[in-house]
Amino acid sequence: FDDDPIRTVGDVAPLTHVEGQVSDAGGRLALLVERLAVITELLGTPEPTSRWAEKISISVRLLAEPGWGDEWQWGQLERLLEETFPPEITGTPDPVIGLDEATVLIAPWTEDSPGRLHHRTGDVTVCTLAPMRSVPYRVVCLLGMEHDRFPRSSRNDGDDLLIDDEVVGDRDRSAEDRQLLLDALMAAGDHLVISYTGRDPLTNAEYPPAVPVAELEETVAAMVGDDAAAKLRTDHPLQPFSSRVFTGGKLGVPGPWGFDPIQYAGAVTLSEREPDDGVARDLVLDAATLEAPTLHRLIAYLKAPSKTFLRNSLGMFIPDMGDLPDDELPTGLNGLEKWSVADRLLSGIRNGYDAERLIGHERAADTVPAGELATGSLDEALDLAQRIQKVARDRGCVPGAAIPVTGTVTVGGEAITGSVLADQHAALICDVGPSRGKPGRRIALYALVVFLTALDPDRAWHGIMVGKGEKETVLIVTIGPLGDSAMERSAEAERRLAELVSLYTEGMADPLPIFTEASFVWMTAEPKRRSIETAKKWEPDWKGEGGEREEPAHRMLFDALINVSDLAVSEFPNYAERLWTPILDVSSEE
Repeated sequence: FDDDPIRTVGDVAPLTHVEGQVSDAGGRLALLVERLAVITELLGTPEPTSRWAEKISISVRLLAEPGWGDEWQWGQLERLLEETFPPEITGTPDPVIGLDEATVLIAPWTEDSPGRLHHRTGDVTVCTLAPMRSVPYRVVCLLGMEHDRFPRSSRNDGDDLLIDDEVVGDRDRSAEDRQLLLDALMAAGDHLVISYTGRDPLTNAEYPPAVPVAELEETVAAMVGDDAAAKLRTDHPLQPFSSRVFTGGKLGVPGPWGFDPIQYAGAVTLSEREPDDGVARDLVLDAATLEAPTLHRLIAYLKAPSKTFLRNSLGMFIPDMGDLPDDELPTGLNGLEKWSVADRLLSGIRNGYDAERLIGHERAADTVPAGELATGSLDEALDLAQRIQKVARDRGCVPGAAIPVTGTVTVGGEAITGSVLADQHAALICDVGPSRGKPGRRIALYALVVFLTALDPDRAWHGIMVGKGEKETVLIVTIGPLGDSAMERSAEAERRLAELVSLYTEGMADPLPIFTEASFVWMTAEPKRRSIETAKKWEPDWKGEGGEREEPAHRMLFDALINVSDLAVSEFPNYAERLWTPILDVSSEE
């Protein structure tokens, strides 16, 4: 390594040079951290494209060394670098690029590409789908033919200009994959085995096969009949310790399918379980360690009781799979995207930035459609943000006037600590945003007003929430003050805070049917329309979408509460009254 360009980045010797000198773990860790710092500085500096081959080579040599007899890997790395980052040639462009661009350039190194396949050797050949029309195999196995992975889509780049100007002969990856499947089918001499994931491992929801595989099944059924075709498909259990795995003839083979002794022991243990004699027994849990109620925990629980109970009391977390990222160029904005734009514009306006500058920033940040496609959405978002800011300013919500107010309040022997951003001179707490006046915002504002009133009853604390109303109006919700005198406010705040703590204590020990949206509508709707309006919030629509009932935490804890009639005969009305009656008593809106 004496002639290695490592020397150009400092006195950092290769690991092999200092291995004998640095024997303790701390010394080797310090050396590694030093090298990582050098590499971070080296790769973090933009350089001409031709210089990146040297930079990457130095970084790799600082951290890695091939084993004995594998020195050829250095040569392969150098060839890849030379092909990806060719040397500078006089008169040719050599643009300056950063780490992000360099990462994109080396990404093809790890892409799947069929190499030289050793066909006709009599061995098992493992490869990606490749043309094999003239290569016969006794058995062909196609693995992982999931519906969302095969065939590959040709529309994988939202910036591909060829999509709008297709001509005969353009590459169609979907059609290519169908041809590869046909090649594999025709190459199978005795057996063709196709496997795919048929169910979600988390929810057990059934997944369809890939479209070409489904078409193959239909073709086979048309040839041999539905009954015979059904015998060709085998549904394997998700769990390797299922009794079906070790029962002869259950999974399409004469004997048992599984051979793992550990999984077999699990299957035996499950089969030896004693029945429950038909009596459903309640789940018995150890007493949960209840966390001390802070202001933050109170608000978090009251806004999402079921989810908070699962996470904090049972230690369970239901993952949100989310939506797949969209790589296509947008032509419009959905509801959440419109809210995000309005929220950023409102935040900028409240901090004193010019509206035209904010609009230009949104366009430059690529958060809205290009060109005139974004004009209508940006105008609507800016108009809403300006109207909300005007109303908030008229009601005394001035940016910069609020400061953190921190303290501890003792209620019923419980010390509740919290910090609230509030305007002490005006005794005002502001919640300004483009969201609608959802119940969660009202609950949070109410808890903040109660806490500050209990902490400092000499001030007539009140809260103002400004947001989007119905039909493009601006909604103002005012909560508080809790009394006319300091003594009255102190007593009211202590009583109300004690009730919030009581709900928290009960709800963290046992799940309570407090559903934020449905309970608010239940308490605010007219008696004649109470059931109809609550059903809109609780039950999903005709498409099976929306509705608080469909939230995973509610489905897990309150699966028996299917419709509004079930809610009416449960404890739901009682807890709705306990939560919302104190809030509505001191609230007004316009």
